[in-house]
Amino acid sequence: MKVRRLAFRALGPYPGEHVIDFDSLSVSGLFLLCGPTGTGKSTVIDAITFALYGSIEGDKDRLHSDHAADGVEPYAELVFETASGLYRVRRSPAYERKKLRGGEGTTTVNPQARLVRLTSEDQIDVEDAGEAMSAQVSEVGAEVGGLVGLSKEQFLQTIVLPQGQFARFLTTKPDERQRLLQTIFNTQIYQDTQEYLRTESVRAERTVDGVRRKAITALVSLWAGREGMPEIGEATWEDTGRVREAGTELVAGIREDAERLGAAAAAAKGRADTAHARFQEAEKLSGLLRRRQAAHAVLAAQEERAEEIAEHRERLRRATAAAGLRSTLRRAAETAEAERAAEAAVAAAHAAAGEEVAALEPAALDQQRDSLRSRVDALQEARQVELRVATQEAELEKLAAVVERESAAQEGFRGRLDAIPAERDGLRDQHAAATAAAARMAGHDREVARIETLRATATRLGRVEAETEAARTAAERASDAAEAAGRHEAEVRESWLGGIAGDLAAELVGGAACMVCGSTEHPSPASRAEGSADKAAAEAARTAHAAATDALAAALTELSRLTTQADELRSQLGTETADSIAAALTRVREAQAEDRARADQAESLSTQLSALAESEKELGGKIEAARAAAAEATSSSARITGELDMARTAVEKARGAHASLAEALEAGELALSQVEAVRTALTDARSAREQHTTVAAGLEEVSRDAGFADSGEAGEALLPQSELEQLSRALEEVDSERASAIATLAEAEISALTGSEEPRVEDRRAEWQEAVTQSDDAATRLGAARRDVEEAERCLQEFTSALDEEAATAEGVRALVRMAKVVRGENSRSMRLTTYVLLRRFEDVVRAANIRLAAMSDGRYELRRADEEGGQRARGQGLGLEVMDYITGKVRSPHTLSGGETFYTSLSLALGLADVVTDETGGIKLGTLFVDEGFGTLDPDTLENVMGVLQSLSDGGRAVGIVSHVTELRNQIHEQIQVNHRTDGAGSTLTVVA
Repeated sequence: MKVRRLAFRALGPYPGEHVIDFDSLSVSGLFLLCGPTGTGKSTVIDAITFALYGSIEGDKDRLHSDHAADGVEPYAELVFETASGLYRVRRSPAYERKKLRGGEGTTTVNPQARLVRLTSEDQIDVEDAGEAMSAQVSEVGAEVGGLVGLSKEQFLQTIVLPQGQFARFLTTKPDERQRLLQTIFNTQIYQDTQEYLRTESVRAERTVDGVRRKAITALVSLWAGREGMPEIGEATWEDTGRVREAGTELVAGIREDAERLGAAAAAAKGRADTAHARFQEAEKLSGLLRRRQAAHAVLAAQEERAEEIAEHRERLRRATAAAGLRSTLRRAAETAEAERAAEAAVAAAHAAAGEEVAALEPAALDQQRDSLRSRVDALQEARQVELRVATQEAELEKLAAVVERESAAQEGFRGRLDAIPAERDGLRDQHAAATAAAARMAGHDREVARIETLRATATRLGRVEAETEAARTAAERASDAAEAAGRHEAEVRESWLGGIAGDLAAELVGGAACMVCGSTEHPSPASRAEGSADKAAAEAARTAHAAATDALAAALTELSRLTTQADELRSQLGTETADSIAAALTRVREAQAEDRARADQAESLSTQLSALAESEKELGGKIEAARAAAAEATSSSARITGELDMARTAVEKARGAHASLAEALEAGELALSQVEAVRTALTDARSAREQHTTVAAGLEEVSRDAGFADSGEAGEALLPQSELEQLSRALEEVDSERASAIATLAEAEISALTGSEEPRVEDRRAEWQEAVTQSDDAATRLGAARRDVEEAERCLQEFTSALDEEAATAEGVRALVRMAKVVRGENSRSMRLTTYVLLRRFEDVVRAANIRLAAMSDGRYELRRADEEGGQRARGQGLGLEVMDYITGKVRSPHTLSGGETFYTSLSLALGLADVVTDETGGIKLGTLFVDEGFGTLDPDTLENVMGVLQSLSDGGRAVGIVSHVTELRNQIHEQIQVNHRTDGAGSTLTVVA
């Protein structure tokens, strides 16, 4: 994972917004984060950690800056690169801001997060670019963890080495080191495996114990109440043959006892059956004698009641004949009653109507009824007229109210219509001003565009001037490098030329001519001076000088290009400055905003003018409508007044001498109802007399036909239906009893009896009950014996099954229990599985750390793993540390190291830990490393060694950021993030030098 760009605001001591381009800082491989103590160097690392994981090491409350203005959103935004691509993550912690909708106090803004995948390098500096992956805080955390491949704890031990963290790993106690390694290497899977095996082992042993308890329970049940139960010991489970054989013998004996009881129960059952048969024969004889006696008693009783029974039969015959006349008798009685009621109704109607009406004949009554009906109809019509009069009077009142309301409405509409001209003139003036403002908007837009162009030019000039200064510095460095390369080439060439005679002499061969003087004799050939350069070195120096010269030419060309570009931009700006441009832009935008506000009102004002014209037209229509409504109401009022006069006259005429029309109508309706009642009563009485005469004549005729002298005799013979049915049932019962008695005496078994037989039922019953008691006792004993057999066989089956299950279960869990004991430390090394895994990882860490420690300590120190440290061995077995000092030849405790030695030893250990974690997490490439502690404790030589190791990391492609305030580092490392207190005292600020 490589850090590419960091932006943050309102975090820690930083109230403002800052952007750090780590690509530019990482060109040389090393960069420095420097500044006075307490200015916030570690906050930069906290911002990176927070952006990735949503929390930091230590106190999370120190995230939000106390120096930031109220309501400013704190955030950290990080662009990072992994093997899977380029990503931007942005997080904001919870913070307080003022309420937006009035009121005092603040409201809490919840944490926010957003993760974006960038599809190209060009999108690194472009806000809102890329493909959104998630905007949920929890989802972003999970996604980032998967992309980086490290937990926060691993990140803080491999990429960010914060103050107080990596030294802790060296000096901590073994058990604390164990917990730290468990967190970093995530050995939970081994812990889970260890716990799983322990749990399963306990469960398996409990299963075996349960099966054994079940076998013992079955054995105890089998021998319940019996002597000789075998004892159960640990040896029993190894060889169960003896207890199996004892159980089988016990069940066989119980089965034999049950068979003997079975034979005895069968014999007792036979004796009981014989006694029962004799008892049944005695009971049968007793029953036959009782039936014979009862039959003779029934016949004798009926013989004594013969005369009474004959009378009942005659009474039943006459009542049955009269029952056929029941409906006719009832009809005759009903018509007689109806005739009497009709006569009474005529008398009541005459009394109610008075003597005058009672004296009238039927024809006169009809004339009187028709006259009264006509009078009532006339009065009802007059009543309707009277009701209409009340309705029309109410309508007159409503019409008067309408006239008054519409007249008032006309006055109101006229007042509103008179105010419209003045309002219209005001709106027209405002509309003209808005139209003029809209006409000026194009000019404002052009002026804003012109000033914006100037501001962009000024911004670009500032960037180009900075680039020019950097190019000038680069050109100076290139010039120094070219000059140094030239001097070096001259020195090497001079050294080579000084020793060239030795090179030529080395090529001389005896008898061959010298290429310089031509002589074939070489009495004293020259030799190359010690330390002189050869031709290859001279050629390499020449090549290096040429490369430095080319680099200088390229740097000067770039400086010239940037200088020309800056001059051109200055000419475009003229006398304008950034401040004057900003002031002009403010003035134009203020005027633009003012005219835009006015212009925005033009359409609204036009709408208001149109609405005013429409309102004027509408008011004219309303005035006319109100006038017409008032005129119509006045006309209707005059018409209704005329109709009322005519209606009142008609009502007075119909009322006559009565006080009111209602009273006259009531009197007429009463007289009509009385006449109609008399007429109806007379008609009903005549009909009732005729009907009774007809029914009475028919009754006499059917009575004689039924054998009665007249209807009076038939009525006397008539019985109630219930009494008739009761008499019939009684006679049927008498006949049935007689027939049953005769049939009983005719049966063969009864007719053969003399009546002197003795059945002796109770004697036979006693014999049978005694035999049954003896049989039941035998059956009870047999049932108990059989249940004993079944229970014994069941217990034996359960016992043998439990023994088989115990053997199978014990065999199945034996390997599991053995493995559980091994992983929990019951082994030759007395070491748990988790401790063993951590021990192997720890050895890898120490091995990797010693590679760096040898370089940093000039080979003096070597870390060694120890089985115990400071007497601690219980929990962190094998996780102790000791230091081998090759100068003294003695082993030392890490606590005896000096401050500087502790620093570089801890750094070596942290770097080794980072290497192992990288391998452990699938070979994750760590492109960025931050070291935040301890460089001030190092002497110059040791500092050089440490820097050499860190430089080797950068040579491998890793960017190393050093957090320190050591002055010598500021002189060595040119790429820097400089942190300082703000001049106003309100927090800190930072500057990137790259």
